[in-house]
Amino acid sequence: MSGYNIIICPGTHNQNGRHLMALLAAAGAESVRVFLCDSLARYNLGSYEVATAVGDDWLKRHKEILKKIIVKRWDDILSHPTYISRRKLVQNIYDNVPQVKRVIDDVCNANTNARLIRKSDLDHDTVMKNSIHYMLEEVAGLAVIHEMSPWPEINPGEYFSDPYLFDRHVTGPLRLVIPAVIPLQQTQVA
Repeated sequence: MSGYNIIICPGTHNQNGRHLMALLAAAGAESVRVFLCDSLARYNLGSYEVATAVGDDWLKRHKEILKKIIVKRWDDILSHPTYISRRKLVQNIYDNVPQVKRVIDDVCNANTNARLIRKSDLDHDTVMKNSIHYMLEEVAGLAVIHEMSPWPEINPGEYFSDPYLFDRHVTGPLRLVIPAVIPLQQTQVA
């Protein structure tokens, strides 16, 4: 069986309600796995408790839509037996491969600047540091997701056009391939 993964950031408007229904319809609801990045959002929301409460609320609001779909939460990813090793490997590549560091820093800088426009009372350096932690954790988690469900991701946006950005720098047996993204235009999911 093949299908699609949908990686959900529960606070993102284009992954809620009718947008979620459109994503599921585009993917074919019978061939979808949803991965909810709720506890990952602690870097943006300030605490684990707040982030998981947002995830709980998202699941409650979408209970009917998701009743026949496999949903994994971010804590399921963090508890995967290979997650910690992958996270250390991601950190090592980030610290030692300048072109990967540049890509991550550019994405995080753009996210930081966008966040500061929405909420100007935040400290740039703190937001940037949290964004980097978020991104590196997410990359390791996406590699776990790819192992668990090697389907492409269907999403209205993407960070990386290269699913091998980290993996091409791996020499051991543990892989860091992340799901390929099939980006949808916002008009396709509205």
